[in-house]
Amino acid sequence: MNKVKELIAQLDTVFMRLSEREKKLVVATAILLCVFIFILIHYSLTQNTLKAQKQGDYKAQQLAEILSLQDIYRQREESSAALRQRLKRNDVKIVALVEDEAKKQQINLLNISPRESDNDTKTIKTQFVDFRAQKLSYDKLTTFIEHLEAQSHPVKVIRLLIKKRFDEKDLLDIEATVATYKAY
Repeated sequence: MNKVKELIAQLDTVFMRLSEREKKLVVATAILLCVFIFILIHYSLTQNTLKAQKQGDYKAQQLAEILSLQDIYRQREESSAALRQRLKRNDVKIVALVEDEAKKQQINLLNISPRESDNDTKTIKTQFVDFRAQKLSYDKLTTFIEHLEAQSHPVKVIRLLIKKRFDEKDLLDIEATVATYKAY
């Protein structure tokens, strides 16, 4: 503490020895130094505030995105649960369904062979029926496929091979696979 008092006393002595003009320059320099330090501190605080505000805006944007994704996730979970329930209620006999629809459309099916998927998961079982048909018109084929897939049961045509006939240009031969799915 004594050293500080001694330093202040020495500075006071030196300041008193200065001329009026020199005293004014020292005071002006001290004021400019204080203003410079004030500006430097103000700039630093402003930059930190802006940085914190940008981080806050970024975090708010991320939170809004997470909330929107949460809503999308909920919607997809509900959709998935509804589909799972629909698959659990699926009791369609795929062979009978395909044969009935073919009879309605007056289509003669050949080589009907049902099969089940080899790689069923523990929760979903897939049943297939492979068949062939000959001498179909384009309209009859599209109507048949539309009626199969328009069922209330999950039925899809997953493979369709169309061959043009050489003897009757307006008719087609097809090979197709129709599938249905059942959840446990």
